[in-house]
This record gives sequence, structure tokens and C-alpha cells, in this order.
Amino acid sequence: DCSIELTKTKLHSNTIETELTNSGGRPGIGLNFTYANNNIFRGSEILRLRAKVALEAQKVFGDNADYSTSTPFFNTIETGFEVSITFPRFLLPVNQEKFPKYFRPKTTTSLGFGYENRPEYERWQTSTAFGYDWKESERKRHQIYPFDWRLNNVTLSPEFEQELEDEPNDLIKNQYTDNLIMAIRYTFTYNTQDIRKLQNFFYFKGSLETAGNMLQLGSNLANVSTDSAGQYTIFSIPFAQYFKVNSDFRFFNVITKNNSVAYRLFLGTGVPYGNAEILPLEVGFYGGGANGMRGWPYRLLGPGSYSNPSDNFDRMGDIQLEANLELRFPVYSFIKSALFADIGNIWLINKQESYPGGDFRLNRFYKELAVDIGIGLRLDFNFFILRVDFAIPLVDPAKPENERWVMNKWQLSDIIINFGIGYPF
Repeated sequence: DCSIELTKTKLHSNTIETELTNSGGRPGIGLNFTYANNNIFRGSEILRLRAKVALEAQKVFGDNADYSTSTPFFNTIETGFEVSITFPRFLLPVNQEKFPKYFRPKTTTSLGFGYENRPEYERWQTSTAFGYDWKESERKRHQIYPFDWRLNNVTLSPEFEQELEDEPNDLIKNQYTDNLIMAIRYTFTYNTQDIRKLQNFFYFKGSLETAGNMLQLGSNLANVSTDSAGQYTIFSIPFAQYFKVNSDFRFFNVITKNNSVAYRLFLGTGVPYGNAEILPLEVGFYGGGANGMRGWPYRLLGPGSYSNPSDNFDRMGDIQLEANLELRFPVYSFIKSALFADIGNIWLINKQESYPGGDFRLNRFYKELAVDIGIGLRLDFNFFILRVDFAIPLVDPAKPENERWVMNKWQLSDIIINFGIGYPF
């Protein structure tokens, strides 16, 4: 005999959420509003409307600029609105019958608008996406987005605009310009974790992304003229063209319920070409922060052996190599701790005069790997983990080659404190 009991899901739902965020050690607070209709087209399609308001403490560029004085702690305001519809099946042109039902496929479409206000600039963002998500098995998941388009419009403050005009580094200047990204993205995830068993598990996430190829082809076929910088544009905005690939490997050696050793290896590279000489700000790689090289402030590591203490702009790279090791153990009740070590850096593919020593070279990249060690304190409340990590550099690639081991020069001011929500990886 089989007895099946069903509970009807509510058609409409409303949610108000408050959140604490951490972007590489930069704290923030947010408020989210969500409305959902769980059967919008009478086929279990889910319509979601999301609105958010957030405050974040961001690093201010140009400490000597007028706009950086008397800046409040939460100096960044973000607002946004997004509408999305999730279909519990593949939509055209995918033939549903060719895939097993246990794939549990989903098709997601979304349209979003965002606004960011910082002391240096205002940024308007528009995004639209269309993609498929399915599970080949309990361990394998696929995501492919044939359309992932983003438009960024930036308005600089007069002071920051003047600072950029005086900046000789084109890589920095291009990070604060309008850009259009029309990308295709594929992600594969493999996870052997079984929460019902106390055993070792492996996690892998790899992604491929490319942008601008169809626009470049169409511009060439239509014989469209370029702008003064030699780039093709759409509505006077140059579009990005690049190829990006990254892999995130993680292995968790579970010793007991509360004792484990976590290993992580991250490899990534992005190559701008065709209509772009530089990766967009949203696509590049960064070093430092609460979830990476914890011995350096967020986005202030590298590239390579580049050294300029007065340069407080975000440092972006085309290549990232990073490995992490963390021993996690309990202290008392909900208090837990960890000992960790991080090694890695970012590099540029091409040599840049503004970043001497920042390009990737096989004969010296291993000499430019930064190393840090540290200890972390975690408050595990089950529903979320509050984390603070204390890290200090062990090897600093920004120093001269024979002075990069800095352990014998440690000072209390060298300790970097990172706050985070959840485990770093």
C-alpha cells in the first residue's frame, strides 16, 4: 500500500530579507524585497520580482582628492531591480524528448537594472540573460547561457575624472569607461559531497566564457567604421571581445565531524582580442581579500612583482594562480578556528610599461608567488558562520628578489584582518 500526501504551494509569496555582505573584506548591509508567482503561466513557471538596496564600505581611490575627505563608513549605495521567469523544462530550440526526465531541466530568463553611487563615480548597469540549467546526475550539473548581456554606463565625479586624466596607466583608465558585454557562458560543476555521510569529498567548478565574436563578425561584414581608438561601437559604446576560462578545484579531507583539512587550487586566464585590448572590469582577476590571498588587502596584490606603495587603484590581471590550505578544528561549543596558508598571484598576459614586472613569464612566475599564513576565528551559528581571519605575508613578490622573505621583518601593522560570512572556500 502506498499513501501519498501533497501540500499545495501558495501561488503568491512575498519575502523581505536583511543581509550582511562581505566583498573581499569590505563589509556591507542590504535589504531585499522579493515577490514570486509560482504558476504564472499555469505550468509551474516561477515569476520573481526582486528589488534591493545596499550599503557597502568600499576603498576610496585617491586619498588626496577632495571627494575622499569626510567620507562616511558606508560610502557606496547600490540599488537594483530584476525580473526573472524560470521554466521547469527546456525551451526551444532544445528538444525535450532527447533528455532523460531525471535531468530536471530549467530555463531561466532575466532582465535587471542596477545603480551604484560611489564618491568617485556613478554606474548604471543593465543586464539580460537566457540560459539552461540541468543536473546530469546527483554529482554533475551543467549551466549554459547563450545570452548573457551587460551594459555599463559610468559617470565620473569631476575630481576623479581629473585624477584619471593625470593617470598614465591606460589599464586603470579603461576600468572606468562605458562598456558593452555580449557573452556566451558555460559552467560545469562536479560535487561528490554527501551530507548524510562523514567522508572525504571533491568539488570542481569550471567555466568557459567568450564575448563579442558575433558583433565583431557583423561589424566586419557590414564594413562598419571604427571610432578614433580603432574600436567598433554600438550606440557609441565599444563592445568587449575576450575569451575566459577558469577552474576551481577543492578537496575536503574530513577527519571527524568538526575536524577537517580543506585544499583549494584555482587557475584562471582571460584573453582580450579583436575589438578589445583590455579585459572589462567585471571580467578580470584580482588578488587579496577575505576569500583568497588573505595577507593582502582586496585587489591590491600584484600583478607579478609590480611594486608601487602609493598606487591604491584596483589591480586587475589576465591570469590568476592560487592555492589554499586550511586546517579547521573546534574550540568550544559554537566557537571554531582554523590555521591556513595561501599562495598565489595575478599576472598580465602582455607587458605593460605602467606595471613593470607584472607580465607572466615561465622563467620567473614561480618567483613571484605571494605567500601568507594566518589563523582564523569562526562563530558557527548553524544558519550562518561569522568569520574573522588574521593573516600576515610570508613572501612578498613586490620586494626585491633577494628580500621577498619578510618573516624576519614582521611588524604588528603587517597583520591583515579580514571579516567574512561563511567559509572562504
